[in-house]
Amino acid sequence: MTDGPGDTGPMIAHAAELAVSTKEFAHSRASLEEILESHHAYAAKLRMVGQPGASSLTATLRVPSSEFTSAVDDLKTLGKVEQEEQTADEITQRRADVEARLVNAQNTLERLQAILAKGGKVRNLLEVQRQLASVGAEVARLEAERVSTEHQVIFSQVLLSLREEVNPPVESVAAELRAAAGLGFSDLLSSLLAIVLFVISRGPITLLWVAIVFFPARWMWRKWHPASGSQQSVPEGASA
Repeated sequence: MTDGPGDTGPMIAHAAELAVSTKEFAHSRASLEEILESHHAYAAKLRMVGQPGASSLTATLRVPSSEFTSAVDDLKTLGKVEQEEQTADEITQRRADVEARLVNAQNTLERLQAILAKGGKVRNLLEVQRQLASVGAEVARLEAERVSTEHQVIFSQVLLSLREEVNPPVESVAAELRAAAGLGFSDLLSSLLAIVLFVISRGPITLLWVAIVFFPARWMWRKWHPASGSQQSVPEGASA
């Protein structure tokens, strides 16, 4: 792994994100400190929220690049890994660009300082001083950026999220029966409401079609099938 700023190979900035859950939060929290110490790493930022049965921790860790892989492997042992992501960003060209701009700014700064030392008209000297202030600020910014890129290569970044895993409470048989009864009653009410809404919305049109179809059908039935009661049979043995 070629990570140091003085190496001739590419400059790689390693980073990782880990989300871990644990049932023994206090033990995992202590193990985190041991892992950082063993890998010569440190927490640049750490925030812990302690709640009964639901503690959590988020941290931004800085790990020496030479220890990055082994440190991440050890961090995985804190609990159950729920999410993991690793990146390797080559910043060789960016570092070269910063160096080139810094050299140019430093050369400009030296040239302006030489002009100011020679003296001249006051108006010209005031303009030179203004340019000196601007170029000096640019040199300071580029130097800070160079240090930042070196730091990214020397120390890898690990964003760690550690949360306490809480087992859901076990419901009693009575509670399950109450929940089932409540669900069944809710389904019954929903079904009755659906029937009422259907009758209200479709009842009038249904009655209309029944009237249109039923009464003509009844009339036709009576026309083609006279009632048998209108013709009474004569009992056997009756005299004429």
